[in-house]
Amino acid sequence: CLNHHRQGISVTGAKNLLMINCRFNNTSGTAPQCGIDYEPNYARFSVVNCVAENCEFNGNALAGACLSLGQLDATSEPVSIRFENCRILGNQMGVLVTSLGAGTAAGTGRIEFVGCRIGDNPGASFSLGDYRASNMAFTVKDCLIDNRRSETEGLRISSGGTEHLSGIRIEGLTVLDDATNRPPIRFISRFSNGLLNPAVSNVIARTSAGVETAF
Repeated sequence: CLNHHRQGISVTGAKNLLMINCRFNNTSGTAPQCGIDYEPNYARFSVVNCVAENCEFNGNALAGACLSLGQLDATSEPVSIRFENCRILGNQMGVLVTSLGAGTAAGTGRIEFVGCRIGDNPGASFSLGDYRASNMAFTVKDCLIDNRRSETEGLRISSGGTEHLSGIRIEGLTVLDDATNRPPIRFISRFSNGLLNPAVSNVIARTSAGVETAF
């Protein structure tokens, strides 16, 4: 899906969607202009068992991958989205999570980025915002973020609500960055809320010269 004018692909509801060795590149023209955009229109339009494996989301005018799940609520089926060994490079922003919805009462949802390479973007490399779903497992595992062109931290987490954020797991993340005094991960608490039992391990900041610092 190359040189589209609005999205590489919009997923407004799907079950058992499998994308292997696909390219969603160079989208520009009409907003949102993302490589892939998960954006259900209604609570009943769930996204279940959606997998992108060894895919490219490169050179798009906004984000390589966007997740906007604000229409989902307690009546929706549990979300399950996975990006595995994907390349999200050279977009304005890398991964943009605008909303995770209000939760899925039927069970714990999950969103996973595993073995992905993200970066070469002037905007945020990985922005996880408006995190309100209390029963969502959000995992970043064995990923590399090249943050050397970005204006923000490699992985930025925030929330538009007062609830504590739970279910965040970061296991094995390397952030390439030459900016001084900028951590690879930053949590922004807008309402004095916090991260509830986050699992963060093996996070390393690395400069272009190869100097590594454990986070």
